This record gives sequence, structure tokens and C-alpha cells, in this order.
Amino acid sequence: MKILVIEDNEKHLRDAKKFFSAMSEIEVLYAEDYRGANVEEKLKEVGGVISDIFFPLKKGDKTWGQEEPIGVSIMMRCRELKLPCILNTSGYHHGSRYQWICDLQRDFSLPEIVDSTGDYFKEAETKNWQRAFDELSKLLKYNT
Repeated sequence: MKILVIEDNEKHLRDAKKFFSAMSEIEVLYAEDYRGANVEEKLKEVGGVISDIFFPLKKGDKTWGQEEPIGVSIMMRCRELKLPCILNTSGYHHGSRYQWICDLQRDFSLPEIVDSTGDYFKEAETKNWQRAFDELSKLLKYNT
């Protein structure tokens, strides 16, 4: 199985690589942004996606002064491609930055955000890669 993991945070990316390195049956492509990593092409090569929510369009580009919720675009593009996609965040799905995304997912009957904290305002130091992978695996089995 080949999946795409999109993560721009260096610590979370290291954690993801460590988590997936123990899985010989999984080939993982990584992307730290959208354009620079050529995500649109990578979507054609994989069976599923685990994506961060807030990351830059292109690494180093802070045109808007902050990272944008490009993971939402990834989620909707995957929906068009009928490609399983899980959004993985260090935040809380009902938190101040995420509630609208949670509502959108429910409106479109998409998988819930995998979050890592229950705090409305603070981000966790680590992401729950195991749960994100478990949720993606469920979707992959359902789609085969």
C-alpha cells in the first residue's frame, strides 16, 4: 500500500517518519507543502492520504502571514478522486480554528478530523499518527 502524508511541521514530520518506518508493508510519500511537493501528481500515485490541515501552499511562502487551511482543499480534491483522506491535527476538532472544518466534513459525510487534544485553544505537542493510520486503514478496506 502506498499513502501520502502531508505535514509541514518538522517535529510532526519526524514523528510521522518514525511511526511509518516500522511498517514495511506501507510505502509513504511525504509532502511539506502543496506546490513545492507537487501534491496533485502524488495524489495519482497513492491509495490514501493523511493530511495536516494548516500548511503553506509553498514552503517558505508566508504571503498571507500565516499558514492556510489547505488541508481542506486536499480533503475536497480527494473526495473528487474518490481517494480516502484523513485530516490529522495537533489541535481539537471543536477548537476555535477547527470547528468550521468539522462542520464541513459532517455536511459532506467525510471522515472526522483525527485530533490530538481536547483543549479548545492549545495544540498538542504530538499528533496521533496511530489513530490517523487506523482511520485511513478502515477507509482503505471499505473502498477495496
